[in-house]
Amino acid sequence: MTGDPSFRENSADAMVALIQVELPGRAVRVNISMEEGLLRRIDRAAEATGESRSAFLAQAAKARLSAEA
Repeated sequence: MTGDPSFRENSADAMVALIQVELPGRAVRVNISMEEGLLRRIDRAAEATGESRSAFLAQAAKARLSAEA
């Protein structure tokens, strides 16, 4: 690659970086228990944003896990 003058010219000011990426896996069904009032609040919030309950809970879990990282 370094023998290619076009590559050398195009990459002269380039920066190489490694980033961590978490690719989405397959969805699995889970059975959880929680206080019914909390579940009602989750359902209302999910409906207000046009999300399913599952999508809302998954996004909330991702946000919490990211905050702790």
